[in-house]
Amino acid sequence: KALTVEDVAWICSFALNQNGDITAQLGSNLEESPFARALAQAETVLLMVDAQVEPLTRVWCVFELHLAGRWGKHIEMWASSFTSAMLEKIQRRAEDLDVRNCMASNPEDLKKIMGNISGSEDKVNEKVRQLARLNHR
Repeated sequence: KALTVEDVAWICSFALNQNGDITAQLGSNLEESPFARALAQAETVLLMVDAQVEPLTRVWCVFELHLAGRWGKHIEMWASSFTSAMLEKIQRRAEDLDVRNCMASNPEDLKKIMGNISGSEDKVNEKVRQLARLNHR
């Protein structure tokens, strides 16, 4: 599906100053942060994956997918090509997913996200696994 003139795309890495103090930009409540407010307004969430399916190893990506799923957003996962090998990689990465092992560039972000989902890690894992199984194109 191509974007129309009426469609709006919000790209987090373009919208937040990646070289500044992102922690200050996010505030104390992640669900009221700029990315979460934009996500709440979105109809569709698109996750672009690379050849290593690295987004499923990044705590921010997993957290955003978790919120999108919890908020009932339509979610699609796209890759440059969906060969059988790529689909297998996505499935392996999804099945191996454990948010407790995910990475973040900023240790404070990791701490904040893990604090936000504390006690729900297994639910987050299962929801994101389910989304990864159902939503790739």
